[in-house]
Amino acid sequence: MLDGCFSHYTKILWSKARDLGLCKKHLIKETFFFIFLFKIYPYVLNNEKKEYLKKVKEIYKENKLKYSDFIEYFEKNWVNSNFAKFELYDNDSYIFRTNNFVESYHKVLNSIIECYHPKMSYFVLCLGKYIKNKYEDYCLTITQKKKNNL
Repeated sequence: MLDGCFSHYTKILWSKARDLGLCKKHLIKETFFFIFLFKIYPYVLNNEKKEYLKKVKEIYKENKLKYSDFIEYFEKNWVNSNFAKFELYDNDSYIFRTNNFVESYHKVLNSIIECYHPKMSYFVLCLGKYIKNKYEDYCLTITQKKKNNL
């Protein structure tokens, strides 16, 4: 099962739309709404997903030439795939609906490491420096709070 970030899911949809020529200037407004219908697909209840997709197809049957390839792609890769399932979006007990906090931390790591695919020794050294700096910042904050409370 594919479990991922909604932002990346959206990027994939737009990338496919671009590949199919749906992002041309004269189509972009209609394509924006069209992609939106697929962006909300993960949030449609599982027992209503088939009916939802059927309605989307009905709406765009007049524009079949423009959007049929995208709908076919979506059904093959997202609806009928063994790898992409949207159960987590349909579960109220699922706490995190995005992995933006992971993406944020990844950005921090990239900024402190400053190279791609570092050796483990360099990675650990950079991580150690980062943790040391964070600890020093924390200690400084605690010290300042204590001084302010006196």
